[in-house]
Amino acid sequence: MSKHFNMGNVWGKIATVKLEESKIEKTPYLSITLECPNELFGSVRTYGRLWGKDKIDMFLDYHKKHLGAAYKFRGFFSQYSKNGNRYSNYTFFNWQPIEGREFRACFILKGQITAIEGDKIFLHIEREGQENYDDIEEDFELHILNQQDIAGITAGDMVQCKGMIRRKETEDYFGGSPEGKILPFIMDLKKITDETKEEVF
Repeated sequence: MSKHFNMGNVWGKIATVKLEESKIEKTPYLSITLECPNELFGSVRTYGRLWGKDKIDMFLDYHKKHLGAAYKFRGFFSQYSKNGNRYSNYTFFNWQPIEGREFRACFILKGQITAIEGDKIFLHIEREGQENYDDIEEDFELHILNQQDIAGITAGDMVQCKGMIRRKETEDYFGGSPEGKILPFIMDLKKITDETKEEVF
């Protein structure tokens, strides 16, 4: 298997947190809603799940004592389809409190482009499962800001994408709010070749 990659990083404040369990294995997890207001890219609300009893207990204990704290969560970026729409969320495997105020919901993905349609890139990732889990195959729908960003890149190419969930437009010089749909936009795109595969990240 080629070395595909998936990482999701979110900096934000807790909007809601709820202890739940998976339907089949009945494994506990925290369902977390994060507010990620960003002066330049607009306010984003995103969702994630934190797994692992020890991590859950540690987080809940800290959060109860530090309401209003800001956090950085790290894990995997995910997408799913519902009612004809594509949604993005996260699976978190660790967290830490932060002092910063530049909040954002980001992703770093490495995989193979299966198609390009207008401003949309379809990316396929195959990565090894954690511990005793099966290997994972994932498909993503990502957006580009400008057509020149994909010059020289076609379906079948291996690429690395770095981006964030945001609106396409940014706050203007006069303080006008960003407009447009909140989508996963690629902000840095690199084609991976045999010569460059060790240089990325």
